[in-house]
Amino acid sequence: MTESDVGIDTADLRRRVPDGWRVEGGGAGVTGYADEDETGRLVRPDGVPACFAIHPEGSLWGAAWKQPHELGDDLRAVSDHVTGTRERCIAWVIERVRNAEGSDHEELLE
Repeated sequence: MTESDVGIDTADLRRRVPDGWRVEGGGAGVTGYADEDETGRLVRPDGVPACFAIHPEGSLWGAAWKQPHELGDDLRAVSDHVTGTRERCIAWVIERVRNAEGSDHEELLE
């Protein structure tokens, strides 16, 4: 059994990202989207949110991040991408979320 055969615990990932982020999927992969807050933070005026995806890539995992200004539905067609272990990809995405939030969420990495 390879690491990519073991899925992502969606509930655990939801717990590790701040409120205002939706996490969908599970098992073979997950996607997450920034919901617009009252200030419009993380979402462009045309409604394109910051988003991420974590998915199997062969025997490893891949993670992709899109800033709100990067249009298109294909999360694999972005320049901000990492491949590695499942936990490395999860930590990488959480770091991106934390940076996008503009605050220090150290507890998200635990």
